[in-house]
Amino acid sequence: MTAIKSSRFELQVHAGLLLLITLLIGLSITSNFVIFNARTSRKSNLVIKLESSAFAISRTLSYFSTLNSIKEIEHFKNKYQLSGLMVLPSMPADPSEAARRKWLLEFANELPITQLPELARKILSADFRTLARGEREEYFYVYPVSSVNKNHLLILSVDSPDLAYLDDASKTVMVLTVISTLLIIFVYLLLVRYIFAPYRKLRQQALDSGRAVAGGDNEAEEVVEDYRRVINELKEKEQKLIELNRQVTSRADSLEQFNDYLLESSDSGIVTLDREGRILSINDSCSEIFGLSKEDFIASTYRELFAEQQQLVEAIEKVVFQKENLPYSELLLTLNNGSKITVGYTVSTVSDSHQQPIGASIIFSNINEIARLRNELEIKKQLAALGEMSGGLAHQLRNSMGAISGFCRLLKNQVSESSLENEYLTDLLNETKETEELVERFLSFARPLEYRPESSLLSELFKEIELTLRPQLEQKKISLCFGPVASKGQEVKIEIDALLIKQALINIIENAINACDETEGVVSIKVELSDNEALIIVTDNGSGISSEHLQSIFTPFFSLKPSGTGLGLPLAAKIVNLHGGQIKVSSTAGSGSKFEIYLPLNKSSESKPVSLN
Repeated sequence: MTAIKSSRFELQVHAGLLLLITLLIGLSITSNFVIFNARTSRKSNLVIKLESSAFAISRTLSYFSTLNSIKEIEHFKNKYQLSGLMVLPSMPADPSEAARRKWLLEFANELPITQLPELARKILSADFRTLARGEREEYFYVYPVSSVNKNHLLILSVDSPDLAYLDDASKTVMVLTVISTLLIIFVYLLLVRYIFAPYRKLRQQALDSGRAVAGGDNEAEEVVEDYRRVINELKEKEQKLIELNRQVTSRADSLEQFNDYLLESSDSGIVTLDREGRILSINDSCSEIFGLSKEDFIASTYRELFAEQQQLVEAIEKVVFQKENLPYSELLLTLNNGSKITVGYTVSTVSDSHQQPIGASIIFSNINEIARLRNELEIKKQLAALGEMSGGLAHQLRNSMGAISGFCRLLKNQVSESSLENEYLTDLLNETKETEELVERFLSFARPLEYRPESSLLSELFKEIELTLRPQLEQKKISLCFGPVASKGQEVKIEIDALLIKQALINIIENAINACDETEGVVSIKVELSDNEALIIVTDNGSGISSEHLQSIFTPFFSLKPSGTGLGLPLAAKIVNLHGGQIKVSSTAGSGSKFEIYLPLNKSSESKPVSLN
């Protein structure tokens, strides 16, 4: 193969790309320079402003020794347009970091605890008389004041969005400059490769095919011209190729083949019938919807295919025999495997070219997802109604809890700290505090719950649950049994919002307690661990839940008890879903119930639905 030398075209491309790279890099450097100058100027002005403000305030301190009130500090803040001003009645021995740390430790006890973190950050992160950036748009200036009476340390703060923007922009532009420079070099090398590769290949193929490219100053244009001639030659035969293609397509795509393609390409289930109601065709989508083999029903009748769906049979008979076109309808189907799906269907007359009926078509669509969304919308409407009344309820509960807390504290003051009554009152106060917090966060049943995860011991959580439910258990004489909550000799820890999970488990266990007979009821809780999730299983030997009610137990306001609110289990499901978990329920009337709560060890943002078995 003949070696191809670099042409004038290639040199021109190299020169053009290098010029473009130079311009881009120059533009980047210019923008950096402009931002740097603007930032330097703005920072200098801000330093002058803070220096003059600090000097003026220090003169006041030299006369009066200190600023005696918050009002005076607010006066100076307003006068010098400061966002913050701290006056400390002492300062480090010298500006070294060690001296500042030592001074801060000695001075820490004299400061409010809320100011200590901010003061430590500012004192240790900036040099004296030097502008430093705080959080977001804040800039501060530490100014030591020495006077005859006493030394002071001023910390002046000011918000400067412009300077903050320039600082951030400077960093961003610098990073982008480096990245863009590397990217431009990479793109340059890539372009050079992919621009020249096709061109060189074209030249080589022209030489290999015996179509030598004429020499000249612009070989690229000669190559293009040669291939233009080839294209013109191909166009001369275009009509013959089009005619051949039409003939082949006409023979291949018969009406029957096109009909088959149409049926099998549709995502909807399609059934066609003749004028006697015999089945002519069923596509694959229909077979998947109904879970049947289409070969078994070809040439049978619609009555055999839809024997269990009387509503659909009646609709088909109206179309086939009475020639009516029916509107869109929906149907709940029970499949051979026992599962149920919701389908939408349309039955239409099929007519020939003379508008004479020759059969019928049925189009099915699986609308399970739409039905699920409808149910969710209905639940959201119920939640909206709950949200409207929860405000008033929360206000009343707050007042009640406040009264209970007040009486408990009065009683605690009248009993001995070592007495059993004091212990009970302490437990009652803790429960009241948790209830007050839950009232605030419980409003999120109609709003998003406030999720505060932390590493929690399941054994401690179960102890709190047992303590809370002890009065109910003792009253009904029901046993609450906990299985082991340790794995490989270590107690189980999980990242959860303990308060919310406690509430969810209490709601589930209370339902189990109410379902059990007195003196004979047993509720058991055990924990199983896998690599990525913890499973909490709550079982009881109570009355169980019938299949007709099992589908509704997580619906807000649904309750089998006359005095029930119907909110306990829906809230439990919402809390578990918030943790990225899932609840599965299995129950039989008269045989007890089992709730399985799956909680991921590492929470996922995706919630899982409730599962009913």
